[in-house]
Amino acid sequence: MRQTLHKRLEKLEQDVQARQASAKPESSDHIEVIRGRLRAWGVEQQPEESLAMTLCRAMGISGSELRRRLEARACAQ
Repeated sequence: MRQTLHKRLEKLEQDVQARQASAKPESSDHIEVIRGRLRAWGVEQQPEESLAMTLCRAMGISGSELRRRLEARACAQ
């Protein structure tokens, strides 16, 4: 009985890991979506500029304001 339970748990763990792996989008996908939207607004990321600072520039806000807004959004959910 222990062996059967152990095998079932192993199978369940493998299934969960496989689902989690397939559900995770590539992080670069999100970055490209943001860059594409910025380009649509006519904003290009400068070589010395982080993506976050490019977003701030496009929005007309500071880095600390972006952080505040992201934290507020994260806490609201």
